[in-house]
Amino acid sequence: MCDQSNQRIQKLDSSGNLIAKWGSNITGDGDLKSPFGVATDAAGHVYVADLDSNRVEKFDNNGTFLTKWGSPGTATGQFDSPGAIAVGPGPSGNVYVGDAGGRVQLFDQNGTYLRQFGGQGTGDGQFFRADGIAIDGMGNIYVTDENTHRVSKFDPNGVFLTKLGSVGRGNGQFELPVAIAADNSGLVYVADVNLDRVQKFDSNGVFLASWGSQGTGPGQFNNPSGIAVDKSGNVFVSDSVNNRIQEFDANGVLLTMWGNLQAGAGPGQFDFPAGMAVDGSGNVFVADLYNLRIDKFAPWPQITGTTVVGKDLTITGQSFQNSPVVLINDADESAFISSNSPTSIVLHRKPKKLGLHAGPNTIEVTDQGHHGSNVFTLTL
Repeated sequence: MCDQSNQRIQKLDSSGNLIAKWGSNITGDGDLKSPFGVATDAAGHVYVADLDSNRVEKFDNNGTFLTKWGSPGTATGQFDSPGAIAVGPGPSGNVYVGDAGGRVQLFDQNGTYLRQFGGQGTGDGQFFRADGIAIDGMGNIYVTDENTHRVSKFDPNGVFLTKLGSVGRGNGQFELPVAIAADNSGLVYVADVNLDRVQKFDSNGVFLASWGSQGTGPGQFNNPSGIAVDKSGNVFVSDSVNNRIQEFDANGVLLTMWGNLQAGAGPGQFDFPAGMAVDGSGNVFVADLYNLRIDKFAPWPQITGTTVVGKDLTITGQSFQNSPVVLINDADESAFISSNSPTSIVLHRKPKKLGLHAGPNTIEVTDQGHHGSNVFTLTL
């Protein structure tokens, strides 16, 4: 996680436990002064765009500093408050960095400058500033500009193709589009910080769906400033003022959320989560703006196999000896039955997430059923 106030990155497991941290309140190698944007490449390397240091830093997946590039300025390879960053597809995908100068610069993964496109203005292919960048599986590039209320699409060489949106509140319109994500099939998701909604488009810019409204309830937003898509097509949104992350399927159905409506600095807490990225292993990286850090969350453990009374309950990464729990699975439903109680907890469908939270002998099951999200805690 990108810890902007303390200028460090912290690594946590899926239960919010601190694994590692890196960075400090200076500007040496591996230090972070104002980290905002975060991206990952196919090998799991982590790239952080630092607004105040006007540079990009590259780390391995465990936080070991590898390299850095950039300095303040408008010349090639320099930056003016870089906040948007993305990495192209494939093992040698280029690194795209957008800044307040209204341009996107391309670098190789070692920081060698390649080329740039854009320029300040309101014409086709121009931006007032590049607020967010996304790249689809074909290498097409999407850039948001909150000031012109639109998304511009470019081919992999930076040639302008088309634009999405206009100012307004209707379907396919924007007020302040900042965050953007694209999946491998070309679906595009745009988060609007003023309209508190996510809109979904096809690869040609045709509006498909939207979800969200202003509020603190499940599926609502207050200034959604970051968005990312995993390889399964699930959509993660930084609900910035609500200090939480919400995960949806590709149709906008809420799957799970974490964080707290109150700002906090503890593990798994946020103080204005902003930019996001998901690596190929499903790890979620969140730029936590006012905590001045990047949080890394591992994927939730997945259920494997079938468990019977007296046998091990096996979850990826965890094993419980002689756990008094029966897990029943079929195509339509699942049931968790504690041998210490005759009561069965029947879920509407297979649980989406299963993880440890309350202690070594307690599991928490989050079920996304037909009647919304339900959380059950089972003591083993």
